[in-house]
Amino acid sequence: MNLTADAASATQPVLLCLFDAGQRSSRHIVRQLDGQAAALRQKGISVMGIQAAVTTDAILNDWKTASPVSFPLGRVTGKSEKSKWASSVPALPWFILTDVNHRVVTEGFPIEELDAQIKILQK
Repeated sequence: MNLTADAASATQPVLLCLFDAGQRSSRHIVRQLDGQAAALRQKGISVMGIQAAVTTDAILNDWKTASPVSFPLGRVTGKSEKSKWASSVPALPWFILTDVNHRVVTEGFPIEELDAQIKILQK
């Protein structure tokens, strides 16, 4: 996924946003998430994004330059068994929230439910 090993803390929950920079709805959600990323980090949650639709480095880099975000971004570089989990979700954008052990707690929820999902995680 082209994320460094230290992109997410080994001791914090992770909020992962799978998106497609070629989709207006995905770009909108990534911007919204970026607006909340600092507050999420204050709550002890690592935020990351993955360009889940296969695209070129040039296209993704152009988008990142035009729309920088404050959290690490990776991308699926090709369809494979290793990337199937990210490239075969029902719809993009797609959120995945893990606990501190990086086990999936919930996924596929809209950004409007993020606060509620985090409250469930923190119980």
